[in-house]
Amino acid sequence: MIEYLKMAIIALITGVTLPLPVSSAAHFNFFSNIVGLSGDNRRFSFYYSFFVLVFSLVVLFTFRKTVIRGFKLAFSSEGEIKSRDNKYFVKNILFSILPSLVLFIPVSKGKLLMDYLDNFFNTNGLILAGIASVVTACVLIIAMWYTAKTRNPLRRAVDKKTVLRMSFYQLPCYVIPGFSHIATGAVNLFISDIGSRNLVGQLYIYLAPSMFFISIVKVIRDVLSGVVFDPAVLVSGAVIFALASRLVISLTTKINFRRLFAFFCGYSIIFGIFITAISFFI
Repeated sequence: MIEYLKMAIIALITGVTLPLPVSSAAHFNFFSNIVGLSGDNRRFSFYYSFFVLVFSLVVLFTFRKTVIRGFKLAFSSEGEIKSRDNKYFVKNILFSILPSLVLFIPVSKGKLLMDYLDNFFNTNGLILAGIASVVTACVLIIAMWYTAKTRNPLRRAVDKKTVLRMSFYQLPCYVIPGFSHIATGAVNLFISDIGSRNLVGQLYIYLAPSMFFISIVKVIRDVLSGVVFDPAVLVSGAVIFALASRLVISLTTKINFRRLFAFFCGYSIIFGIFITAISFFI
């Protein structure tokens, strides 16, 4: 029963933070240590990868109408395609996955680049997560300042170049804890001068495919490699995580999410410094 409660706390915290421009991995690592969630580094990595997988599915379910409509219009032969967003939707989705293939480059027998990076970086360490959280927030602040300074009235739609850059920016998020998927994606959309009206929805939609692809490969490989976990505990955590992340996504799409980025940047800097300092005592 205690393990269910611990997993519920971790799932709730991760579900709330993953859709926001703060480091969900840093929160996951910190609170896993606080509540004493049982497991070794491999199991912790498996848990987090599983949550990322669930998040990508929640995003696809939340924006299912947009995704289905995009695919229908992309393959439609009728003259109803009026915007580049619809016309190139499928191409953008494919381009959003391409950069993630870099992580699957084989570097030795049975070892991928992703494996070496995971071994090099302590993916469950608080020091690296804290530093990366601060760096991500600072980069997001610079991007917000730059776009506010330019004030270009012409807001572009998302194209394949924007999606490719966004996906490349995401690569550190999969191997270094502390880099926020949402924050790094937002940085790219800001400097690409994407319109604020479509910022949140496009941010989630174009991040989800690569998150799904990488996380499902990690989860399958962890299971096949013999990571031990309690399926009932994991499923209960997945349900709580899905409900929490779905609620946060609903809220962010109904408010001016960009106005809150400054608050989240400040929070990320404070939290990053805090967990870096406290890591010496945990």
